[in-house]
Amino acid sequence: MPVELPNRPASRRMGVRMIDYGGTLTPGLGGPTQRINRNGNRFAISVQLPPMIADDARAWLAALNAGVEEGVIWRFRQVDLFPGSPGNVVVNGNGQAGKTLAVRGCNANYPFRRGQFFNLVEGGRRYLHQVFTPIGASSDGRALLPIRPALRVEPSDGSALIVGQPVIEGLLEGNGFSYEVDEQDMTNIGFTIVESR
Repeated sequence: MPVELPNRPASRRMGVRMIDYGGTLTPGLGGPTQRINRNGNRFAISVQLPPMIADDARAWLAALNAGVEEGVIWRFRQVDLFPGSPGNVVVNGNGQAGKTLAVRGCNANYPFRRGQFFNLVEGGRRYLHQVFTPIGASSDGRALLPIRPALRVEPSDGSALIVGQPVIEGLLEGNGFSYEVDEQDMTNIGFTIVESR
């Protein structure tokens, strides 16, 4: 079971990147370049925490040490996005695939914002996705979300979405993390989480 990392202190710096399994084909004889898309794109985040006193750092180091073997879950910061009250959002129907996701259980007319992150929870795993274009839920709480990346798993009808406070779940890149103790005995910790699926 993944280890939940502390929420405090918040990161000093967080870099988000998309891991892209597609690519481009550039012909050697001057033909058009082609984009080849493949399923499985996912997110990674690199985090640098602010300098911490030893007591605070120990909680982080213990969690990260356990997370090397078990994976980690960490709250995904959405700067200046206040999700409000989305409701009890779940998947609406079996057999979904691709770059749209039908959902129900939203509060009436809930506004999904462009670039808003959320989790699809399937089989106990949290998959991080992003709303591609803004869309509002209908008065009966349904919406067809345009998302990126494409679905990586076929969700079951009724699978939960975490809209209010999404997380990133994955492995520590390189199976580890790093930290330094400076001349003032402050601990500086850095790590990268990569979604494993």
